[in-house]
Amino acid sequence: MYVFEGLSSGAMSKIEKLIPILTPNSKKCTILKDKSVRFQERKYLDFNVQIKRIKLRDLLEEIMVNPDIYLRTKVP
Repeated sequence: MYVFEGLSSGAMSKIEKLIPILTPNSKKCTILKDKSVRFQERKYLDFNVQIKRIKLRDLLEEIMVNPDIYLRTKVP
């Protein structure tokens, strides 16, 4: 499970444009998003998850269009 969080006027709006929902949800992939849902604090910490911050070297727009990122053997 991946949880993306960020400012609705910043990175989250870019992610929404870059990852549109093109097909109905299935067992293989389900995307849940609702830009009207907002919280003042993280609600998923009760599940004992570790938050991993990832700093991207390139712009998200550049990363998403590179087909090599989807091949595990080519990405360290």
